[in-house]
Amino acid sequence: MISFYLVDVKSITSNRPRSNFSEHEIDCLADMILECDGLVKPLLLKQVGIEQYTVIDGELEYYAAVRAKEKDPRQAEMVNALIVSSEIEDSVLKQAEALKPKAIPSNLSTSADGVESRLSNLEFRQMNVESRFDNIINEIKAESWRQNQAMEARVKELESRIPKPIPLLNAINTLPIDQLDIRLNEAGITKRVINNIKKERNRQLFQPFESFSDVVKRIDGLGDKTMIKIIDWWQDNS
Repeated sequence: MISFYLVDVKSITSNRPRSNFSEHEIDCLADMILECDGLVKPLLLKQVGIEQYTVIDGELEYYAAVRAKEKDPRQAEMVNALIVSSEIEDSVLKQAEALKPKAIPSNLSTSADGVESRLSNLEFRQMNVESRFDNIINEIKAESWRQNQAMEARVKELESRIPKPIPLLNAINTLPIDQLDIRLNEAGITKRVINNIKKERNRQLFQPFESFSDVVKRIDGLGDKTMIKIIDWWQDNS
């Protein structure tokens, strides 16, 4: 999985020596970082310890970020980075390599000493940053969307397993006698009333109650106050 963070420059290291890059190139990119108030292309990092990271792609950008911090410690303290889990490190590196320019266009100027050529290469890389960054961000968004969809499906599945409350009148008419006995007993209804309800339910030609008034009318010993008591308890405990 890939996660986007602002990472403290001092917590990052690189296995590629700084001497592999022109100090002039590093310095120019450092100035660009300060002008933009950050890296346009995030570093690709992997975690190697508690708040410790190493660069897996973007070594030039890393050393330029270090140089920018040397120039302005407050402005360049943090750097944009994508933290890559070890499980997908190889895939991410393949993608990063595929997105790198394979050649410098012929219309970009070069010089004999090679410095101008490297600056032209830097400019060309900057031209491709936006496209590469968009590809990475789009992948992150797609993965986030997939995870959200999976989470929503899981929530709906769990919700479907939660028993739905049974309306009281429907419960009196259809709930199994033993369960109805337990619920009414929990509601504090007297055994006499409970037994009369069970007796009515057990009639061979039992006619379902049509209303609470019908229940009060047909059940001996069940008055309005007791019916209201059952209704209140059922609402609080369903």
